[in-house]
Amino acid sequence: MFGLMKARTCSATPEVKRRRRMHYCGACKTIGRLYGQKARLLLNHDTVFLAELLTALSGDDQKLSEWAGQYRSYNCMSIPRHAADMPLALQLAAAGTMVMAEFKIADHISDQQGRRWRLASRVYSHSFARAAAHLEQWKFPFAELRQCWSAQIDLERHRASEPGSTWDERLVQYAGPTAKATSLFFEHGAKIAADGRAPNRMKEIGHRFGQLVYLLDALEDYEADAASGGFNPLRLAFPSVESRLDPRDREKTIGLLREIASQLESEIEGLPIQREQARMFTSRLRANLSGRLGIKLPVIAQAGRTCTHHRPAHTLRQRLREAITVSRSLTTRHLEERCGSVASYLAAPFLFTYATAAAFVFPEETPSLGSVRESFGMPFNLILVGGLVRSWPGLILKSTPPSGPKITIGPEAGEAAGEAADQAQMHAEHAAEATKKRGGCCGCCDSDCCCDCSDCDCCCECGDCCSGCDC
Repeated sequence: MFGLMKARTCSATPEVKRRRRMHYCGACKTIGRLYGQKARLLLNHDTVFLAELLTALSGDDQKLSEWAGQYRSYNCMSIPRHAADMPLALQLAAAGTMVMAEFKIADHISDQQGRRWRLASRVYSHSFARAAAHLEQWKFPFAELRQCWSAQIDLERHRASEPGSTWDERLVQYAGPTAKATSLFFEHGAKIAADGRAPNRMKEIGHRFGQLVYLLDALEDYEADAASGGFNPLRLAFPSVESRLDPRDREKTIGLLREIASQLESEIEGLPIQREQARMFTSRLRANLSGRLGIKLPVIAQAGRTCTHHRPAHTLRQRLREAITVSRSLTTRHLEERCGSVASYLAAPFLFTYATAAAFVFPEETPSLGSVRESFGMPFNLILVGGLVRSWPGLILKSTPPSGPKITIGPEAGEAAGEAADQAQMHAEHAAEATKKRGGCCGCCDSDCCCDCSDCDCCCECGDCCSGCDC
């Protein structure tokens, strides 16, 4: 339910991180304002991806500083007050999230998967109705969208396919209604929120994206569906009584998914948007697809982004020094914006102290801060707080002394130490040779970027490579 197009921004520039946060958190806050706080639990990466595409098409992504202050705030509880403050792309993404969740829940109910889905349908019924009303206000073909989902349920219920069709034609046929539904969102989204730019290409992007998501879900759910007896198109395309998909059939399916993904990438690159943005979207698609499939796909190199070596951990003193530098810059900007008023000078020491503390606790996010005011919301951002909590085990482990056999003094210990040194030197020579051969990579993967952080001492571009390093 949470989508394919998850963004990993650990190696992104502050501007790219800010753009992603504004869309992801913006869609979440828009859902909260329009459909209630509980509806924010349904936030979907794929509808956020749609919002990113639409703002890139319309050029609104270059005007993020003009968005309402609630969107710029890190505070999860700071949400926009009026519809006029909400960009159309985010409103469409919010409505799309509700509608897609409604149909997903209906699909589970039709498969007789338990009471919890019926309960979810009742809990969110009011939100679903409001989203449908908003789409109809925009003259979105909601009736046609409902027909798509009805056709999907009927197709799966009767398990019918065209006689004489091949396995890949059957899979494409079963994915058809879902692909058409997603194409409606992308096509009419361009008409509603992007001044009608490139609707045909957006329609094709939505169609390919729907095919990809539907078949990827079928591949991942194969064993669970086999155990429960639920519908799965792969069980009809490759008839078998086994609970696991045959490896050869799995490879065929992966080949089809890669073909669809390649077509999707071509359509994205053909959009009238900045080339760097298009490559970022296609790179994200490849990274997520490779992670879900457990394979390594060719990496698209992005301008200005190369494989970088692992940065040494900063000491507390260095971290504090960087925090002070950032907070000094933010405080100076605050004084300039207030034209050096007496009130701003009186508040400056307190603002400086708070900004320093925020920059010290959340060092990765502070470069993207636009003002001291934004730093006040950082402790109230669930993602940042969650990341801080997850980092504690690593800090504790780093501070724990290594365990193992006691060190002995003598000739044997000297020989062992010499052996270890020789092995370390051989490893370093091997890494240097691989780096030279691959033009900057340490040689731990099959592409021009280092991916598996467990195999080498280098940092991967976590959003663009294989699934070895999931930051």
